[in-house]
Amino acid sequence: MEVPTRREVKWRFMDGPHSLTLTKVERAISSGAWAFERVQSSLCEAAERVISYCEQQKMSAKDLETLRTNVRQLKSANRPFHILIQTSGY
Repeated sequence: MEVPTRREVKWRFMDGPHSLTLTKVERAISSGAWAFERVQSSLCEAAERVISYCEQQKMSAKDLETLRTNVRQLKSANRPFHILIQTSGY
């Protein structure tokens, strides 16, 4: 879950073919641009539900610890910009 500090970042879903390419834009010049805060909020919420479920089931794994770390980093990101999202592998 790398926070897009560069102009373009590819977020891969696990090891599969599914991914999102996030392209940073200076303002919402396109109807397809999203405020990063909106994407950030949705990702954190979904990841926290996964973490909570795993904790309730008493599951532990290195990937779960990585997810916890990534959520903390994503929550601390304060990036007031817009991004275009392109999917692949679907």
